[in-house]
Amino acid sequence: MTSRTLMTTAAIGLGAVAALVVPAIHLRAQSEPEPINIKVEIDGFQPDPSSPFEVTGDYVGTGVWQHLVGPLLGPLFTSIPGPSGFTGSCQSEYSQDQIFASDGSTLLVEVTGIRCETTPGTHRTFGAYSPVSGTGRFQVVTAGTGPITIDVHADGSSTLFIGGVLHCVHRINVGSATGGAGGGR
Repeated sequence: MTSRTLMTTAAIGLGAVAALVVPAIHLRAQSEPEPINIKVEIDGFQPDPSSPFEVTGDYVGTGVWQHLVGPLLGPLFTSIPGPSGFTGSCQSEYSQDQIFASDGSTLLVEVTGIRCETTPGTHRTFGAYSPVSGTGRFQVVTAGTGPITIDVHADGSSTLFIGGVLHCVHRINVGSATGGAGGGR
C-alpha cells in the first residue's frame, strides 16, 4: 500500500468518525435544559391553629403550608431587654415543612432560624429555608434559599412570608397556577 493510499484511507476514516461524533455532541448539547433561577414571594395566613395555613404567591399559586417535623426548639440562649416584668427570650428552631400546591405538587423544605417570644403566647421566627425535594412541577427544583418569617399572634392566628430564589433545572410552565407565566432569570 502506498503512502498516498494510506493517507487517503486515514483521511476518509477520520472524516467518517468526525461526521458521526460532531453531530452527536451537538445534539446532546441541545437536549440539555438550561438551568434557571426563579424568584419567589409567598404569603400565608392561618386564622387559628386548627385551620389550614393557606399560602399564595408567584410560582406556587395557592396551596397549604404544613409542618412535617417540628418545630424543634433549642434551649433559650438570650433574653430580650425590655421594661420591668418583660420576659422576652430567643431560642433556635428547626422544622421540615412542605407546600402542598392546589395542583397536587409538593415542595419539601428545611427551615432553620431563631424564635423570639416577646409576649406570652406570641412569637416570631426569623430564618432561612432550603429546598429538599419536590414532586409534580416542583420536581425540577434543585437548590435555593431565602428568608422566612413566621409570626404567631395573641389571637391564635399566624402569618408567613417566604422570599428568595429557587434554582431549577429548567423553566417551568405554571400557567393557571399563578394566573400567568412563571419565573424568570
